[in-house]
Amino acid sequence: MRPKSRPGPRALRCSRRGRCGGACRNERDALIETGLHWIGHRQPDADGLLYIVNSTAAYLAAMPHILDEISNVTGAHAFHVRNLPLLKGQRVTVSRLKT
Repeated sequence: MRPKSRPGPRALRCSRRGRCGGACRNERDALIETGLHWIGHRQPDADGLLYIVNSTAAYLAAMPHILDEISNVTGAHAFHVRNLPLLKGQRVTVSRLKT
């Protein structure tokens, strides 16, 4: 039975994928029962500011695609957000400006 609330897609965001032990099965069953979608990511190998920036950028880049897919599916679905490359050389090139 789905609880009554505002119309439109509903989702639960989680970052503990694969590390929640037996709670994952209970959580998945609850999502299926309520019709909620799961949106999550794998914990990046970063901390502090780099973790915040990476997670924020990954979700911002993925959100248009997630919203598009949510409008096309019925029932509970999982959306796995992929992390962005963390190394400086993978994200930016630095070069000196010459006159």
